[in-house]
Amino acid sequence: MTQIGLHMSVKQLSVLTKNSIIGAAVSYLLTIYLANILGPETFGVYSYVLVIAGIVGLVVNYSTDITAAKMSVTEDSKQKVFDLVFAFRLSALLVSGMALLVAVYIFEFDGKMAFGVFCVLLASMNLAFLFEICHRNIVYSYIFLLERLLYVGSVTLFLNLMEPSILLVFWLYFIANVISLMIQFRVQLPYFRAFSFPTKGKWIRLLNDNFSLLMIAMAQLAYGGFSRIIFENKYGLEQLGIFSLGLQITAAASIFQSQVERVFRMSISSAISNGKMQDILSALKRYLCMSTLPIGLLALVITNWSEEFVTLIFTEDYRSLADLLFLFASFFVIINLNSLVTMCWVALDEQRQYFSMSMKFAVVLLVTLYFLPPDVGVSGFILCILAIQITSLVYASTRFFLLLKKTISALNVEGS
Repeated sequence: MTQIGLHMSVKQLSVLTKNSIIGAAVSYLLTIYLANILGPETFGVYSYVLVIAGIVGLVVNYSTDITAAKMSVTEDSKQKVFDLVFAFRLSALLVSGMALLVAVYIFEFDGKMAFGVFCVLLASMNLAFLFEICHRNIVYSYIFLLERLLYVGSVTLFLNLMEPSILLVFWLYFIANVISLMIQFRVQLPYFRAFSFPTKGKWIRLLNDNFSLLMIAMAQLAYGGFSRIIFENKYGLEQLGIFSLGLQITAAASIFQSQVERVFRMSISSAISNGKMQDILSALKRYLCMSTLPIGLLALVITNWSEEFVTLIFTEDYRSLADLLFLFASFFVIINLNSLVTMCWVALDEQRQYFSMSMKFAVVLLVTLYFLPPDVGVSGFILCILAIQITSLVYASTRFFLLLKKTISALNVEGS
């Protein structure tokens, strides 16, 4: 990468990180506020809704955020990428909405929970992928920051003026999402004016190409999503609220990571596609220095100040979280490295092999957690998740480099 390219990456990452830190900070304040005002059990219900929405949201998104950058290279225009991704997400969202109505009226699913799920799903219609391929990540980061500030500010205001309820929280989330989407649509209005419905062949290709990535995402959700369902069955909603609050703390890594991916995804994909080991190692080194190292330092800070952090911020109901915080902080680094490994496998165009590995480890995790004796306690439950996830990362990384060397050797033979 040239000095100009490196300077642009640093500049982008600094702005995106600044906005992410502000967004994460206000989101933390909201999480703290909701956890304290709702209490562990009700906060556990709130977290349960987020888990369901997260699972359905993966289907609506269908990993299009990950592959949009790659599609923009192979497609004739950004317009075609937008047409396909937006049409798919909108169709999936409508189907999900109808499925929620069926669940409410036929299967007697709680209506408030269904509405909450739909409100969270609405965020899947964001145009982050379009801003990325248009090289306007910074613009999107400011829109997302505005959305966070609007949501957090309105929740804090109205929950102080009115009786606190989960339904009110989701209504405010819905309003903030709608405003954010309206701004995004207005900024990218030319793409909507030129919109044309994709052909059947493009739909089929998208379904085939992204299915493995969807399954990978589902497998990864086993760690913080499906595991919560098993956790609730073992320890109840009150403990689920504490467990979920710990996982919410790791959201800082996820928010930061979403911005990091937009900066490094194309450079890593380009380096791997070119097949030059020196360029690949250089891209990986930049990633580790500019994202993994800072996120690791943040994890250390939280670990060293865990007791003060919990005592100062949360009510007495969450006191036990202090003993678990060092475990949750470990997820910061794991999230960061897992994102890197996923980007590398996608760039190598070996999603199916990566999916197979991820799914096997996810199944091992869920089976292990299901049969894990409740008397191991919450810390034992978290340690089990960490151990299996670290093993998965090491295995996937090793397999990737072996396959990469084989691929580069084959390219060199063809070139000679």
